[in-house]
Amino acid sequence: MLLRETEKNSLHRKDNLLEVLNEIEDDIIAINQVKENDDLMLIENLAHNIKVLANDIDAEEIKDTAFKIELAARRGILAKAINYIEHIKYEVNQLRVSQ
Repeated sequence: MLLRETEKNSLHRKDNLLEVLNEIEDDIIAINQVKENDDLMLIENLAHNIKVLANDIDAEEIKDTAFKIELAARRGILAKAINYIEHIKYEVNQLRVSQ
């Protein structure tokens, strides 16, 4: 009985992880779309959302990198923010592979 509950919890965590990773990927797509307009405020807001989502799944590297995007956008350094996005894409893919 206990084993089944543990299995259910494990499946729920995996489903939740995949849902959050999908949301992070949606935000990355949105950032890639708005970067053409140099909308740094929106990039900062999307990065903040990624940071919150990453915190929900204990993805420290993604959370820290999203914070760096927020700072780069706040400072008006779009190129740096975009470089950090590539790192988040890599980290998301690593988490997907580990599932």
